[in-house]
Amino acid sequence: FALVTIEMPLISAFGLFDEVVASFGSLYPPDFTTAGPELWQGIRETIAIGFTATTLGLVLAIPLGILSARNIMFNRAIYSATRLFLLALRGLPELIVAVLFVAAMGLGPVPGTLALTLGTATFMAKLIGDALEEVSSVPREAVLATGASRTQEFFTSVIPQALPTLVSQTLYMLDVNLRSSTVLGIIGGGGIGFLLLSAIRVLEEQTVGAIIIVIFVIVYAIELLGSFVRWIVE
Repeated sequence: FALVTIEMPLISAFGLFDEVVASFGSLYPPDFTTAGPELWQGIRETIAIGFTATTLGLVLAIPLGILSARNIMFNRAIYSATRLFLLALRGLPELIVAVLFVAAMGLGPVPGTLALTLGTATFMAKLIGDALEEVSSVPREAVLATGASRTQEFFTSVIPQALPTLVSQTLYMLDVNLRSSTVLGIIGGGGIGFLLLSAIRVLEEQTVGAIIIVIFVIVYAIELLGSFVRWIVE
């Protein structure tokens, strides 16, 4: 039904395969010199935006995630209100939020970082809440049976169970933010996105190819870092 709704030309699309290959071929060889220092400045901003937004978003997401976990927050009103609040914020597309921040604060990496921070906080809060709800109740009951308080039980039996998942989710969010910061740069949110848009507009395909390669290297490095951190945690 979805394919019919958008009138997806599955069969005729294969006839354009040669042009797709030609488009990708125009990106080679990558040109790292035309953009000059702007390329590396944009890369630094993109990485900084991704890391900053992930860190600030995680700081906001942790308490919200705890409040949205049904097995941790026994007050149903608080749990339901938090879930509804997060759902309302997640309904706002990051690009729209970024446009609002850019309109209020002007161009640059700060509005892009704040927009990503808000998106990270709401999305990570949901992931944290879901991860906490999936922990086993057996260790929790055992700790409570020793006379531990709810706070002690949370830190000794809930966090250790959820930690590997939370680390994996955080690294995934960092991966997403590094790529999203590229898109936000197109609307003036800083980073390499504006340079990428400019190169596309003036048909500098080889510069576009260089930017894509750099983005791939950054994301691949984060993947290697994530694998190493997960190995340590597990």
